[in-house]
Amino acid sequence: MNFELSDRDYGLFVLGDFDIEAQLIAIRDLLRRNEEADERVDQKISEYAKQMKAANGEQEHFLDLLYVDECHGSVFQGAAHSLAAAGMLAPLIEGYFTVAYPNVAEELDLSPSALGGGVRSARSIAQYWDPHFVFHQNGTRKDIVGGIVQLAESISLSSQFPDDYQPVFKALFLYRNKVFHHGFEWPMDERNRFKQAVVESKWPAEWFSEATSNNEPWIIYMSSTFIEKCLSTFELCLEGVGRYLRQKSA
Repeated sequence: MNFELSDRDYGLFVLGDFDIEAQLIAIRDLLRRNEEADERVDQKISEYAKQMKAANGEQEHFLDLLYVDECHGSVFQGAAHSLAAAGMLAPLIEGYFTVAYPNVAEELDLSPSALGGGVRSARSIAQYWDPHFVFHQNGTRKDIVGGIVQLAESISLSSQFPDDYQPVFKALFLYRNKVFHHGFEWPMDERNRFKQAVVESKWPAEWFSEATSNNEPWIIYMSSTFIEKCLSTFELCLEGVGRYLRQKSA
């Protein structure tokens, strides 16, 4: 019986001992458990609201206190779960491309000089395959998303990726940077800057949600829709790397 390797198999092949499949299983498992925890809290809030309608006097007051406390706690539980998702997804993507790019280059015997160098330039050959850096005529800057995109374009890999992979990754890493620097409750100017970035970048409104206080943005979350979008986009990129490697090796 003949077994043919899939694009995904090839995309995993370049990682060596880097077990991306196990990481994806662990990430999806934690995301599922966090979602179930959020559902339990939502159910408890709904039960308190229902009980309050049938209560009166001190019992109603007591249930109201429980309801308010549960609602307040749910805001921060959601923030914790959103931060956890960002803290898993961004390193997953960063780690994959950091390992994959130099290994693809080694596997296909690619060299900056053979590729023409371009703006990534031969004078910075030691960093050429490092996606943490973006190269310009006047120097370099650290930008993991920009580096992933620039390297993909430099080796004609970008055509194998989803059309929207760049905005998906950019939105994820911008959010990751915000929550890792500012925690759950960002300074107000940071909240407003992020919301403005969403508008200016024309990212779908359903990618992020927010809790408000006094009609002002309070806590910003990645939506479950966007979390799943990040995962599916990454997996399509992984398959794209594998397809590129398989075609170039044929």
